[in-house]
Order: sequence, then structure tokens, then C-alpha cells
Amino acid sequence: MPVAETFSTGSSEVIIWHINESLNHLKTLAEDEGIDTGEIEDYLSELRQKQWLAVRLCCNQIAPKQKIQYEKNGRPYLEYAKLSISHSSEFVAVSVNNDSDTGIDLQIIDEKILRVYNKFVREDEDQWAMRNLKEATIIWSIKEAMYKLYGDCSPYFKQDYQVQKTNDKYSCIMKYKQNEVMKDLNVFSNSRYITAIVND
Repeated sequence: MPVAETFSTGSSEVIIWHINESLNHLKTLAEDEGIDTGEIEDYLSELRQKQWLAVRLCCNQIAPKQKIQYEKNGRPYLEYAKLSISHSSEFVAVSVNNDSDTGIDLQIIDEKILRVYNKFVREDEDQWAMRNLKEATIIWSIKEAMYKLYGDCSPYFKQDYQVQKTNDKYSCIMKYKQNEVMKDLNVFSNSRYITAIVND
């Protein structure tokens, strides 16, 4: 199993998986672990099917035999734990937290994000991001992770989320149900992708 990273951050257990197996191999791995693979037929894309299987294999490592379920707003959860899921290209990431809500986002570092830079980066964020590809990806990933934290947040990343950077630490202020919520985030990066994680 090609796990790229496993680590703990706060009260969350995190697994990042680099998918390089065939679809049939992933199905076999999942079925060997008792995972019902019938739902992958709902997805036309082979990559999406692989992501679906890899996510469940990751969850099964941290929380064995707990089936992923979904709230009405589409937010995933496990029977006895909080859950957040992310996938980007051939990578998937899961954050499992037994105690509190969690949000995770993984983004492949890709120049394409600069094409929509002005749609999600505020002027005060641009003062330190300065259209840098890595910083732009971090801002996007942080806002995605915050959006996933509660499952019913504002989708307006530019007006309702403000990412702040102090030295190499990041935090985000988010408008949530007529209030403002401020959270510190854990941000991890390498040459391939950015991962942002936040816990309630």
C-alpha cells in the first residue's frame, strides 16, 4: 500500500495515500478488508473510483470496520469518529478525529491555481502571498479545510475567509452563522502538494 504520509496533528490521525495501483488491485484490497465496493459503479471516472476505494482503505487503517456515512449537507462521518476527506489527482487524504470536528484539504501544486488567484485571494492576503504559487495553494487549501470543518460554512472564499501568516504559522478567520471563528491550522508541504488541517 503506497502511503505517502501518516502522522498525528492535534487530536487527528492523518493518512495520505499516493494512488499508483490499478483499479482491480484496489478493489481486491478493499474486498479483502470487507469493504463493499459496489458503490464505485456510481462514478464514471476510473480516477474517481480509485479515489473512492483509497479513501476507504485509509479510513479502515485508522478506524477499522467503520463505514463512511454522510450528513444531509454531504459532510462525511464515521460511526464513532469525526472525518474529513480530500483528494487531488492521484492523492487522497483523510483526517479522523475521535473527539472533535476536523477539516482537511490536499491540493496538488499546479500553476492553474494562479488563473483564479484574484477570485479567492484578498488584498490583505496578496500583500504576503504576492502571487507566489506555493502561497496561493496554501491559501486555497486552508480555506477549503475551514469550509469542511463544519460542513455548512460560506462558500465565498474571498469575502468570508481571511488567511493570516505570522512567520511560518497560518491561521484563518471565517464568518460562520453570523459570527467569526478564528482557527490555527497545520500546513504541510512538499514539492508535490500542500495539506492543510484544522481541528475544532
